[in-house]
Amino acid sequence: MNYQYDALASSVRLKDITSCSRNRAVLHRIKNSDPGLTCLSMLDEPEDEDEFIVREGDDLGWLGYFIGRNEKLKYLSVCYLPGDRERGVKFFFGMQRNKSIKGVDICNHLNE
Repeated sequence: MNYQYDALASSVRLKDITSCSRNRAVLHRIKNSDPGLTCLSMLDEPEDEDEFIVREGDDLGWLGYFIGRNEKLKYLSVCYLPGDRERGVKFFFGMQRNKSIKGVDICNHLNE
């Protein structure tokens, strides 16, 4: 599954795989291993600027892929994933390759 992302990573347009400019900005920081982004939360409602707000237009496979390749993230909090199992599987498949994350919090109210 990841080989498809590897082949397309250099040409993918972030605006085509995100639902809004806010998520596009966060994904850009993740993709480029921004040293100022060491903690990331995935939510369904915005609370802070360093959060990815999961919506229908977001390709979670790409989010997972870029998290998996990021070298600066230290902590990931997953407080929301959509009910679509395939989207969640693609996300976790990519993010499991990350070597910099030291802590992961998975909230117990996913997809309420």
